[in-house]
Order: sequence, then C-alpha cells, then structure tokens
Amino acid sequence: MLNLLVVTPTLNSEKYLLETLTSVQNVLSLIPNSRHVIVDSFSSDNTVTIAKEFGALVIYEKAGSMYKAINTGITAYPSKWITYINSDDKLNCNLATLINSDFINTYDIISGAFALIDSRSRCFHQRLAFPILFHRISYFVGGMPFPQSGTVISRDLYNRLNGFSLKYKYASDFDFFLRANLQNSKVFLSVKILSSFRLHEEQLSHVNNSAHLNEIRAILKYNTSKPSLFALLLFRCVYLICVKLFVRF
Repeated sequence: MLNLLVVTPTLNSEKYLLETLTSVQNVLSLIPNSRHVIVDSFSSDNTVTIAKEFGALVIYEKAGSMYKAINTGITAYPSKWITYINSDDKLNCNLATLINSDFINTYDIISGAFALIDSRSRCFHQRLAFPILFHRISYFVGGMPFPQSGTVISRDLYNRLNGFSLKYKYASDFDFFLRANLQNSKVFLSVKILSSFRLHEEQLSHVNNSAHLNEIRAILKYNTSKPSLFALLLFRCVYLICVKLFVRF
C-alpha cells in the first residue's frame, strides 16, 4: 500500500502542468512509497506528452466530470493518504514533513495555510486555515475553512463518504468536506504553507461562477437545516471577519 497518492485531473492543461509536476515531485521525493497519477480526459494539446516526458504515470477517463476523473485516480492504487491537486496549483514540501509524522495517524484530514499565486506564479497573499471552532460557521455560509489544494484525507474517510459525489460538477469538494464535518471527522491544521492555489480567469470555477454557487446552495439545502435570516447574517459576518483575520499579507 502506498503512503501517499496524489491525483491530478487534466484536460488540455499544458500551460501550468510542468510547474505542478515539479512541485509534486519535490514533495513525493521526501515521502517513501508515494505516487503521482495523472488522470487525463484525452487532451488535444501537449498535456500527456509533458506528463510522460516528466515521468508521471498517466491513466485516462473520458471528459465530462472532473470528480469522476479524481475518483478514478484515487481507486487506481491503494494508499494510506490521498490528495488531489489541480493542474495549475502547486504543493509545498512542508506537506512531506506532516505525512512522515506518526502523530497524524489519528486524524482524518490534514490541511493548513496556503498561498495565492497569479498566472505568473507570483504570490500575492497567504492565508491561514480557520481554527476548528469556525469550521461549521464557514460551511454554513458556503465557504471552505481550508483550501482543497494541499489538503490530505485518509483512505478510510474517503471510503466512509463513498468518494466525491458525481452529482456536482463544480463543488463536489465542498460537498465532501461538509459531509466530513457533519460526521465530526478529526482535522489537523498546520500553520505552515502546504500549497499554492493559482487564481486566473481560465479556472473552471471562475468561468462557471454562478453554476458553482448554485451547487453550493443545493449542497447546503440537502445537508443542513435552513437557518433564520438573523443566524445567516451573523454567521456571514463572522466568516468575513475570519477571512480578514487569517490573511498574512
């Protein structure tokens, strides 16, 4: 069984893929018995060529659902820990230190601080993960208390939640971590940066922002009771304060 499995879904992802591959390789070189799997949806650009020249393992899943591709990659190899990273984001070597630590074995989710980078890989701000106390408030108003990028989950948690739901095209990660929170999964939060999340106008969630928000509303409606207007406004205010409070620069 692998110690850590990293999955990257790709579809015409040549622009930033080499940076992603390099960052993942730097992390996995520090973690014994680990693997990076590219799940490609039959790209028409140089994505697969770049991945293979880099030495990455490439498997295929038809286009149409990023989360189906992620599930395909996750089920390809048994592993103790799992993470997926988009083809334009980067992992940080601080993650390797955590994975190699024995104390994390009692946790279901490992996450931490992250950097926001632009299309030229310039960091323009860093944010700490919200303390556990604020996690339910964050989910309640449709916000993630930590980034998907750089967040690692146990294989046991993935199996208990039956993987990422294929009901949602844009927000299945929010659905997964909300369900994990509702089951009181144990979360470890590091103050160190574990990943870099790239913001650019070509992102799927950016291009389809309204559809992404509609899915989050549907997920909340299905999984939680409807709050009063006062509670919703209060939680939203607390969430926005948290966003400002945990920004480093």
